[in-house]
Amino acid sequence: MSNEREPLSEAHVLPSRLPPPTGSLIQDSLQSARHIGDIPCARNAFLTGIVGGAGMGIIRGLSTSLMGAGHWAMGTCILLSVASWNICQYRFQQERTQLTQMMESMRKRPVRDNSEKPRDPSATAAS
Repeated sequence: MSNEREPLSEAHVLPSRLPPPTGSLIQDSLQSARHIGDIPCARNAFLTGIVGGAGMGIIRGLSTSLMGAGHWAMGTCILLSVASWNICQYRFQQERTQLTQMMESMRKRPVRDNSEKPRDPSATAAS
């Protein structure tokens, strides 16, 4: 067993539960729609958009026409979904970067030999 560790590659790809892309736009879109819960942040972004859009639609529906309320609801739903997804992806990327940095720093640390006898704390305090 050697003490040398292989360096972490720059483009470290995490495993995915999504099926690999086939190149067909329609088939890939359908596969992505079937596995929407496996895409990081997608579920929470859609739920945030749906709830926000419904709330805005109800509020605007009390003061304007149904068509106007529907436009506000859809606009709010899309805006909140996109904003929520981008914020979540940014945090996800930050967490991944911190994890990569921690893994790199752990690789650079010297390996401690467990055969050495640990120091006795009482012996150093008496000195």
